[in-house]
Amino acid sequence: MGYGKNLKDIKAVYNWDNVCTKLLPVGKDGLLLNASDPTASVYLESTTQYEIPYTKSVNFDQSNIVEDDYKDEQGNLDVEAYTLALVNDLAEKGQNYLSTNSIPVVNYTLSANVEKVSDIGDTIQVIDEKLGINILTNIISYEYDCILDKYTQIEFGNFVPTLSGLMGNITNQTQQIVDESNATLQITLGQ
Repeated sequence: MGYGKNLKDIKAVYNWDNVCTKLLPVGKDGLLLNASDPTASVYLESTTQYEIPYTKSVNFDQSNIVEDDYKDEQGNLDVEAYTLALVNDLAEKGQNYLSTNSIPVVNYTLSANVEKVSDIGDTIQVIDEKLGINILTNIISYEYDCILDKYTQIEFGNFVPTLSGLMGNITNQTQQIVDESNATLQITLGQ
């Protein structure tokens, strides 16, 4: 996307509600990451860090680790192997959680003479120096001026809009255009 000196306005909205950069993952029956190694840390930290840490404790479902898979032929549980499997599963789920939640949900609206907009869902790389993040976002919506034959606004972010929200947005925009056209027509006919 190129906008160069044609930038008119940019608006950024950040949602920090679910951001987490330091995590205390809790597994089955209160299991912590140091269950198989008492010297191990109970916390996981994201590579993305801010001036203040965003610390959370999250309980993870570990029903995918079945105790029977760690029993020998006599039916005795290999506690060490079972605990290690739970710890490894907990670490993996915790890392996935941090990867997903280490940056805020962002939405950018850019008003400019935008070039090279392809379609809804296309990817835009954003380097947000204010946050110190480099993320991939998707085009959520855009405005195209048919008379001027150019894009005038583009909205992109790293959240997934719901279909009902998208349809509501389209309906509202369509109604606004119809209302504006009717007002213009009434003024023209009234003269």
